[in-house]
Amino acid sequence: MSFFRRAKEATGDLATAIKRQVQRGRVELEVRRLESKVNSEKNTIGQLLFPLIEAGTLQVDLPEVHDHMKTIGELLGEIAQRRAPEGVLTSMANIDANATSKASADQSAKDASANESKSPAEQGGQG
Repeated sequence: MSFFRRAKEATGDLATAIKRQVQRGRVELEVRRLESKVNSEKNTIGQLLFPLIEAGTLQVDLPEVHDHMKTIGELLGEIAQRRAPEGVLTSMANIDANATSKASADQSAKDASANESKSPAEQGGQG
């Protein structure tokens, strides 16, 4: 068998393998898309049922659900706690502004002191 015939067969085998791999990739992509849709539908069900469970309108006797409801309640409480103290956020902004003003005033004092000493190195001269 000649070199060119073997190369042609190898190329044909490679092309077939690539086509199979592309098909496999397409199927995997489609499966992932469908799984994403399934998860979206499950999420929608959860979003619809959560308020009913939270309000006590829908009774669920599964400990796992109660555990998740407790976790959700804790997380929502933490979110509320972090959002609620607007005064704290304002206070922190004031502290930042004051710290910046103080740092600016300190730097100005250093600059004034350097200018009074007339140090050539600090005035851009040699020395």
